[in-house]
Amino acid sequence: IYGLQDPHVVGGEPSITDAHALAQRYVAQIREVAPHGPYRILGWSVGGVIAHAMATRLQSEGETVDFLGVMDSVPEDPGATEQTVEPAPDATARPGAEQDGSVVVDVLGGWRDLFDLGDDVQASTPEEVTAIIRAQIAGMGLLGADQVDRIMTSFELSPQVVLDFVPAVFRGDLQVFTATEDKDDPRRIAEGWRAYVSGEIRNVDVATHHLGMADAASLAVIGPVLDAELAALDSVAEEGRRPGRG
Repeated sequence: IYGLQDPHVVGGEPSITDAHALAQRYVAQIREVAPHGPYRILGWSVGGVIAHAMATRLQSEGETVDFLGVMDSVPEDPGATEQTVEPAPDATARPGAEQDGSVVVDVLGGWRDLFDLGDDVQASTPEEVTAIIRAQIAGMGLLGADQVDRIMTSFELSPQVVLDFVPAVFRGDLQVFTATEDKDDPRRIAEGWRAYVSGEIRNVDVATHHLGMADAASLAVIGPVLDAELAALDSVAEEGRRPGRG
């Protein structure tokens, strides 16, 4: 298993805000390790859109991609009025929190759960949210100040990666994992891929928010699905290698 990360974050390179350019770079990197497929690719959030772009690029180069999966990711709808691939979660509404029955919106959304923030930590503007996130990441003591800055820049620029990006059609099936707790209509995630996938689109709902997709409880749902999918592919490949086959 190999993980690919924004080269701006890990290497301090200039930010790349084009999904095709990132896909080209990542494909070149994985082909340095494994020149030929079959490849199996999974991406989360904006990374899901990039994973799809990588898969179609590999197919255009004559390679086989026998598994493609996306976690809470969907290409931008040119007709939509709001962003659908989110580097940060939706704000969380808390009905009935006020005596007059009005709705209180927690703009920290899934970041509150991710960093286990108490109710004493509050934010009312995007700038305050950014400051809290930066402080939490820096407080872990694992990264230098410059790398924390690059992570925050990557968060801020990630919507541009998919802006005006039109995917090619992936020739195969797509496995989708959808976070359901921060969406009015979770079905739109899987449905949003229909024009860009020639085969079957399989969806698994995960009872969490966007940023919770890598929590232990979420991975307890996602992991067995991936394990079964990859085991089935391995079985088919093994069958094809037996004497007298193919």
